[in-house]
Order: sequence, then structure tokens, then C-alpha cells
Amino acid sequence: MRPHRLVAAAVLTMALATACGDQKLVWGAAPSVAPWTATTTRPPTPPTRVVRTPTAAAAAPTSSPPAPRTTFSEGVYAVGVDIQPGQYRSPGGAACYWARLDANEGIIDNYIGNGPSILNVRASDAYIELSRCTWTKSG
Repeated sequence: MRPHRLVAAAVLTMALATACGDQKLVWGAAPSVAPWTATTTRPPTPPTRVVRTPTAAAAAPTSSPPAPRTTFSEGVYAVGVDIQPGQYRSPGGAACYWARLDANEGIIDNYIGNGPSILNVRASDAYIELSRCTWTKSG
């Protein structure tokens, strides 16, 4: 074996023996001090860079929030969420129906008719049920 390969083999043997905790293979005798513990440390994490561009800082909203709906047709609507309290009018229809409902969807008041009608949605109503006609907020 060539000398530089012999030295490399000896260093590798010592490193493996040390990593495995066998000090006798490395030094030929038990160590006079307690075996050492290897620790590893990670290099510090570089700080995060935030890059602000002029266009990002100057960006303005492109549109305003949508206006609340004022026209409703068939469906059940949560008062204060889907439909706002107030007065709604309908030109009528065949068997036009509305119902004011409580939180358990029990009927507080209802109406069915064929001609024009008015519905007063109250803040105390939980839901409004509409069927077979279109309603538009009038007040």
C-alpha cells in the first residue's frame, strides 16, 4: 500500500472508531477522561428580506364593495345578512308568497296572493322566505 493511502486509511479508521464510541481502537487503551460528545451547530439563518416595490406600496383598491341587494326572488334569506330590514314591494304573480320566520324557521307571519303586495321585513325576523314573485326594496 502507498504511504498516503495508509495514512488516509488510518485516519478513516480512527474517525469511524471515534464516531462509534470505541476509544480503544483509536488510542489502544481506555481514555483517561470521559468520552467526549460531538455536537453540531447550524449556521445562523440569514434574516428574511422584504422587498417593497413602488407599485405594491401605491396600490389602491380597484373597486368599492358591492352595494347591498335591493331585489329578491325565490329563496330563504337571513335578515341582516342576505336581506336588510325595510319595506319591499312586489307587482304580484300567481300565488305570490312571503313568510317572516323566527330563528327556528317557524312562521311569524305569512301571505299568499295574486296581486301587488307589500312585505315589511323587521330586524327581529331571523329569515324571510319568498316564492313565485320578485320583491324590490322600497323603503
